[in-house]
Amino acid sequence: DLCEKVGADVQDVARGIDGMPVGETVFHGDFHPGHILLQDGRPFVIDWSGAHAAPAAADIATAALAIGYRGLSTGHGDLERVHRARLKLRDAYLDAYRAVCPAVFSDFPRWYDAIAHLLLAQEPDTAYPDELLAFAAS
Repeated sequence: DLCEKVGADVQDVARGIDGMPVGETVFHGDFHPGHILLQDGRPFVIDWSGAHAAPAAADIATAALAIGYRGLSTGHGDLERVHRARLKLRDAYLDAYRAVCPAVFSDFPRWYDAIAHLLLAQEPDTAYPDELLAFAAS
């Protein structure tokens, strides 16, 4: 039953994030390329309705997963090309963030792992699930 599986995954995530730092930065909560608009060549992030205080590493992990995998299912018509492009964008995002705030990445693997499991529970047909989970350890 999906409800039981998601419930178990949420409990696992809760155990995994126990003891992690409490929010110290503004967490967009839904940052992905669809929420970036360009005006006069400058990017603007939109849709701050779910913003709240959270650890920066949690927001970075959420964004990395959204950019790389969210909504990318095994039935996507041009899966391999889209996947490669999204990973390139994800890596550029992470590299840029790491260049500015490298200390934030000490908590990144734990947050990424927890949020990745939630993503897979919410979107079980996500393409490349093994790759998605392995990324946190790399």
